[in-house]
Amino acid sequence: YWFRLAPVEAVRHVVTRGVVIAEVMGTGTIEARLKADIGPKISGLVTEVLADQGDRVKPGQVLLRLDDRDLKRQVEAAEAGVEAASAALDRLLADRKRVEAVLEQARREHGRQEGLLKSRIATSDDFDRAIEGLRVAEANLASADAAIAEGRKTSIAAEKTMEFHRARLADTVVLAPFAGLIVHRGRDPGSIVVPG
Repeated sequence: YWFRLAPVEAVRHVVTRGVVIAEVMGTGTIEARLKADIGPKISGLVTEVLADQGDRVKPGQVLLRLDDRDLKRQVEAAEAGVEAASAALDRLLADRKRVEAVLEQARREHGRQEGLLKSRIATSDDFDRAIEGLRVAEANLASADAAIAEGRKTSIAAEKTMEFHRARLADTVVLAPFAGLIVHRGRDPGSIVVPG
C-alpha cells in the first residue's frame, strides 16, 4: 500500500531543436516511382542538347532541339498557301457580286421584254433572248456559288496543312514531361534520332 501511493520523483528534461539522423544500412536498388524514356516524335538531326546526365529538370524545360530549317520552310510555304487560298476566295466573292449584278440586269431585261411582248412592241425572238440571258445569268450565279464553296474548302485545307506543319515544327523541340533527374543521355549534337 505504501509503495503504490508513495510520491514519484519527476525527472526534468529540456527539449532542444536539432537534426535527427536516421540511417539504414544495407544493399538494395533505388527505383524511381515515375520514369520515362524521352525522345522526339519525329526523325531528325540533333543540333542542341540542353540537359545532361545528373541534371535536374523542371516540367516543360527544353531538353534538346532538332534541326528545323526544312520544317520552317514548309511552314512558310503553308502560310503562303493560306494567304493564296484567302486571296482566291476574296476574288471568287467579288466575282459573285459581279454575277449578281449581271443577273439583276438580266431580270430587268426579261421583265422589260415581257412587258413589250404583251404590248406587241417586241418580238418573241427578243423575249427568247431575254429568257436565255436570264438563264445564263442564273447558271453563272450557281457556278459562282459552287466556286465559293470550293474556295472555302481549299482555304480550310490550306489552314489544316499549315497547322500540321506548325505542329511538326514544334516537335523539333523536346521538352521534359515532368520534374525529374536525367539518369542517362543517349545522344549528342550531330546524332540522327528517330521517334521513340
